[in-house]
Amino acid sequence: MLGSLGVTTLILPAIPETLATWINAFGFRPLDPAQKEAIIDFSLMMFPGTELLQKHIQSIDCSE
Repeated sequence: MLGSLGVTTLILPAIPETLATWINAFGFRPLDPAQKEAIIDFSLMMFPGTELLQKHIQSIDCSE
């Protein structure tokens, strides 16, 4: 559904205890430092000790 809305990347903060689940079960990956720098001006709710993870969203053409 997100892909049909034009979303290309989903970024979320995760606590250390859940990192393995987000990565192994849902296919998220940690952001590298350059990506973190690129989103520094975005409004994100972050809590101490959380790690930003990302997942690329496959685009879906709903025009058919």
